Amino acid sequence: MKQLMRPKLLILDDLGTERNTSFGKECVFDVVNRRLLTGKPMIVTTNITLSAMKTAPVLDDRRIYDRILEVCIPVQFKGQNFREVNRKANMQKAIEVLGG
Repeated sequence: MKQLMRPKLLILDDLGTERNTSFGKECVFDVVNRRLLTGKPMIVTTNITLSAMKTAPVLDDRRIYDRILEVCIPVQFKGQNFREVNRKANMQKAIEVLGG
């Protein structure tokens, strides 16, 4: 935990993909809460929509999201999923290689 508090800026990438256990959620909560309490900034990326964060039915999730939304400014990026583009390109290459 001390190592996560050292950086001036912490980036939590892909929030919501961590293990869906009470221990995992408590770890995420601890990191987010300590950053909030010490005033240290963080950037959080996620595929969770803003409306889903605001209406999360599970208390553990709401505790985390409330703190994130208190200190982070939501910025939504819209666009084509690059993984889908890559998948289609790879499928086309496979078809060409296999003579299909």
